[in-house]
Amino acid sequence: ISYCLQYMAYLRIGTNEDIGTIMSIVKEVVTHMNTVDGNFQWDNSYPLESDFATDVIDKTLWVACSSESDEVIGFAALTQDTPIEYHKLSWNVSEPAIVPHRVAVSMKHRKLGVAQLLLKKAEELAIENNFKYIRVDTNEINVKMRGLFEKLKYNYVGSIALDACEGLMFACYEKKVQSP
Repeated sequence: ISYCLQYMAYLRIGTNEDIGTIMSIVKEVVTHMNTVDGNFQWDNSYPLESDFATDVIDKTLWVACSSESDEVIGFAALTQDTPIEYHKLSWNVSEPAIVPHRVAVSMKHRKLGVAQLLLKKAEELAIENNFKYIRVDTNEINVKMRGLFEKLKYNYVGSIALDACEGLMFACYEKKVQSP
């Protein structure tokens, strides 16, 4: 179990019982992303309950929970799923990596270190699996997530179009992790 120092939260593997709360967070995040940020990376067609159900089966869904209430306040799928479009960039995709997908934090728990806690878990998993890298992408206009990647010392590799998100460009980042 990992803990967040700025906000009393802990991480655990997600379960099917978490999906309802996750979808509520998705709904509020999508509304904010679309209306406030003008970011259409997520909408009513992605992410879906079925995406999280698959993450549960694959044991790649991590949830951040409030230490006070045990309520799910954030989540991430910490996978090894590398989008085919990553091959267009100048990184070695033959090297296995942890690839975070579907990272979000509830609106009322933002700016408390929860997303950072989830990405630190990605680093731990990479080290545990003897992987050298974490690779991730976000919509180019997602300034908040890009800022977090830069704060955590991810290196910008380039931008790509993802077939699943027509008309959007995605900024790609990589972080080399080292065993302690």
